[in-house]
Amino acid sequence: MRQDNIDRSDAPPPDRLAYRVREAAEVLAISRSRFYELVSAGEILVLKEGARTIVRRSELDAYLDRLEAAARAAAEVKAAARRRFR
Repeated sequence: MRQDNIDRSDAPPPDRLAYRVREAAEVLAISRSRFYELVSAGEILVLKEGARTIVRRSELDAYLDRLEAAARAAAEVKAAARRRFR
């Protein structure tokens, strides 16, 4: 007999084009306050749809890509400094 009531809590969320602020902060694993700081600093672009504030998934991906590039550059500078002082 087939069971149609399968628990889907382990299933990944469906692909989405945009998130509300709370959801975007959760996706980035940061607080809503930190999210708004990033918006104010121009690090993340948000869109208004009526009274709702949304952020595109691609904007979150781009922010993470910039964050990763900065971390890699900092690690390279640190490694170069260590090599210089040996």
